[in-house]
Amino acid sequence: MRDANIRHTLGSINRRIKLASLISLLIIYSLVLVIARLLYVSIAYIPMSSIVAILAIIAGLVALSTFFVRKSLKYAVSRIEDFSEKIVSISRISRDISEIVHSDLLLNKIIDICLELTGADAGSIFLAEGDNLVLKAVRGGAGEKLTGLSIPKSQGIAGWVAANGETVRVDDVSVDSRFSPEVDERSGYKTVSLLCVPLRLSSGTIGVLELINKKNGVFINEDEAIALYLADQVSITIDRDRFYEDQKNYEIHLTSILLNVMDTLYLEKRGHAKRVAKYTLVMAQAMNMSEDQKKLLYRASLLHDIGMLRVDPETISSKEDYKAHSQIGYE
Repeated sequence: MRDANIRHTLGSINRRIKLASLISLLIIYSLVLVIARLLYVSIAYIPMSSIVAILAIIAGLVALSTFFVRKSLKYAVSRIEDFSEKIVSISRISRDISEIVHSDLLLNKIIDICLELTGADAGSIFLAEGDNLVLKAVRGGAGEKLTGLSIPKSQGIAGWVAANGETVRVDDVSVDSRFSPEVDERSGYKTVSLLCVPLRLSSGTIGVLELINKKNGVFINEDEAIALYLADQVSITIDRDRFYEDQKNYEIHLTSILLNVMDTLYLEKRGHAKRVAKYTLVMAQAMNMSEDQKKLLYRASLLHDIGMLRVDPETISSKEDYKAHSQIGYE
């Protein structure tokens, strides 16, 4: 969770507690001063009825101050406990989502967590693709009607957040000029309150996380802090997936180059590596290997003759020379 948001939230709670304590002290000191002055100046001349009235007023003020202080402290403690529980929940959830491999499942999971912790009715994640924001995950509301939705980066609050990299929290979108009703018109779902946070990497903003229509009241600082933390989790996951995808594409491209070179050098073995990999995959499926094991075995099968690239076809004079490629490939 962003340190600034945590400090702001806990700071506001701390200020409320200090204010309640200060008010109670002021009331008590004021009462003491009033009583002391009355007793010092003219207690002997004050009628009994006036003394009773003064005592009644003092008792009322004490009761009122006690009620006010207790109510304020109870509210502050309740907020601290609620926020602490959310932090504990997020810590536990962070461990759970770190085990999710597929990004689509993780995006939906993070939205579900946001809805649970903030009390929002619906949520969505848009990722930047060129000049557009593309809906990648949506939960609640009328999400099934928005599959494949793409909006310009210049449109709506989501577009503004993506362009400026800043959080937007709106209690009533009808009075915000940045709000675009196009998504509501398409889904039939009415947006009232909205919290939209950017998904950021060092390279810039890559998308937005939106939470819509808090069920009880409006979005507050704690909700924003939670959304920002989980937005960071989304950004990290997307960055990780893109890295793995780039690595996978590089490996595929490099493997393809090596296979083409082998097919060119040894015409009689053209297509041999792919056939071996195909048959190996069939056997792996029959053995009920996991998907990761099958992928690893398939790539290894494609390159089982990689040692041939270190063997000069013109120097092969015996079977032993030919068989040496397996040891060379291993090395």
